Amino acid sequence: MSYRTELLTRWQEQNRLCIWCGRETWNHTTMSRDEARDRLDITKGTSNATRNLRRRKATAEHIVPKSCGGSLGLRNICCACAECNHTRGNIVDAMTPVPHVAAMLPANVRRVLDGNV
Repeated sequence: MSYRTELLTRWQEQNRLCIWCGRETWNHTTMSRDEARDRLDITKGTSNATRNLRRRKATAEHIVPKSCGGSLGLRNICCACAECNHTRGNIVDAMTPVPHVAAMLPANVRRVLDGNV
């Protein structure tokens, strides 16, 4: 399985929810921008529509940031919305995972989230 396929699987394991805020995210490989706007209830044509859509885009989040020695392996990856991923940056303890979203992840990923690597 390719890395991109694994990331898509991780996104689906989390029910398309951001690990940090719990909001639903969207992925450009599974839906168009218009479908995402409809699903996420973002009104097209408003001044903030494009910005809000970008903020909710699914991104691969390194639980332990690469700059802090985190691996590129999938056990160090979860799904986060672009806004949370950007806000968290490379600060390991900047945010706490939403418990019901973290519970959806495989056990090896939850161990990394808990700091028990």
